[in-house]
Amino acid sequence: MSLVGEKERTHLEINKTNKFLKEKFRNYYDNVKLHTPPRFTSREWGFLGWSGKLMNRHQSFRSKTDLQQYLSRYVPRHAYHSVAYYSIPDAPTMKDKSWQGADLIFDLDADHIPNAKSMLKNPDGFQKLMNIIQEQTHRLVDDFLLGDMAFDLKDLMITFSGGRGYHVHIRDSSVLNLSSSARRDIVDYVTGQGLITSNLLKDTGQETNVYGNKFFAPNISLYDKNATGWQGHISRKIHNYLDELSTLDRKSQLDKLSTVNGITPTMANKIKISENSSLTFSNMSRKNGELSKAQSSLVNMAIHQQSVFPDEPVTGDTHRLIRLPYSLHGGSGLSVVELDLEHLKTFNPLEEATVFGDSMINIKALRPSKVKMGKVYDLKEGEVASVPEKVGIYFMCRGLASLTLKT
Repeated sequence: MSLVGEKERTHLEINKTNKFLKEKFRNYYDNVKLHTPPRFTSREWGFLGWSGKLMNRHQSFRSKTDLQQYLSRYVPRHAYHSVAYYSIPDAPTMKDKSWQGADLIFDLDADHIPNAKSMLKNPDGFQKLMNIIQEQTHRLVDDFLLGDMAFDLKDLMITFSGGRGYHVHIRDSSVLNLSSSARRDIVDYVTGQGLITSNLLKDTGQETNVYGNKFFAPNISLYDKNATGWQGHISRKIHNYLDELSTLDRKSQLDKLSTVNGITPTMANKIKISENSSLTFSNMSRKNGELSKAQSSLVNMAIHQQSVFPDEPVTGDTHRLIRLPYSLHGGSGLSVVELDLEHLKTFNPLEEATVFGDSMINIKALRPSKVKMGKVYDLKEGEVASVPEKVGIYFMCRGLASLTLKT
């Protein structure tokens, strides 16, 4: 029987948990090889401690050694640097820092995905969420940043945030002095804000002569797959969709068409699918050449599937702080990991961003919790379980468990 009350025991466990986590973080920072950003002496630094109250910001460092010593000595729960460059980065006010420019940053977070909380109730829910946001991040980089905007891959850095998302840093000289409004315009572009459906299609109609009278016969069609910008994104999505339909039997075609928002079963039944996707799309037009409901629905579907949704305030903020690569995320115990574009496709955070070992520790679940780290760990509220250190640290950093005390 415990000699202390339940409240006192809980308080002791919380303190012991934070002390344990801080010591593990300290051991990590004593040995990690940090990847500092370019011109890091011109950046402001900020750190959040284990109390989680106020951020200690307006810091600067003269060398990587100074930064490493700070991390080892103070062991913050979260470590950040500014996206901006300043003449005096440790000045106490933004005005006094003298802003010199800022990287262009995109933050894609799985927490913004609908039903994210319910997905996390399943053991593999975290990875499913990450798969969705990985795909969006890859499209952002490949289709928009490297494609439409023609940035060079060498000027981009992709990182797993350590939490539930990814960051994309652009350090091309052309973006450094962009205003906040210009950065928000870029977000509007990748999210497809303000697109006009008719501008995404072309009219390939021709003039005809009927009994001596000239008429223009309109024909709304898709651009070629190699078209640039949003016209290309839309044409490729719809061409590929209709090409896939052409390989299915009629019932499967109708079932698939009926899942497109705006296309009713009756409407779908009137659509004739041929092996020529351009012809299939053009034949959906109204007789007078106006865009049909079916065509409009396919375009809207393509816009939704091609758009990516970064956190707009992050991109627009030229004074934002962003996580330091290979620092630890205090809300997960995972590392902020740099990734190349190919690795992004297969990256598994719960395997590849873990930095702690397999030594067994005892934890107590504070509420029902599930995660798949190698195998599934499914804890019931109040349950005391012996788990690998990396699993226990993940649960404790998430606030889902505490380190148990010996009785």
